[in-house]
Amino acid sequence: MNTGSRVGVILASVAAVLWLVVGASVLLTPAEEGANIGAALVGILGMGLSIAAAAFLIISADHASVKMAAIVSIAAWALFVTLTLNSELPDTVGFGLAGSAILALCVSAGLAIKKPSSH
Repeated sequence: MNTGSRVGVILASVAAVLWLVVGASVLLTPAEEGANIGAALVGILGMGLSIAAAAFLIISADHASVKMAAIVSIAAWALFVTLTLNSELPDTVGFGLAGSAILALCVSAGLAIKKPSSH
């Protein structure tokens, strides 16, 4: 694995931990209270790190499968932002898109770790 891919995997790992924190905040907070602003800020940071990680993996990965999974992640984030801003869609659509983006990034990072470098 080259340096760029290694950076992408590290960023994806940090983003995954942040998404676990956001998920725990949403699930453990009573519905009538809603998740707090801290969870939202961690989510914004997680989204930025997720996109940066995917970009590193697209640019530096040696294998097409790693690149494709990272492209799917960025496409899902683009759909998430496009469809959830000023939209009347149900929350489940946003959660589904965000979950798909996170899953695609984790798959991309996992493939980057698993596949031997062609150097």
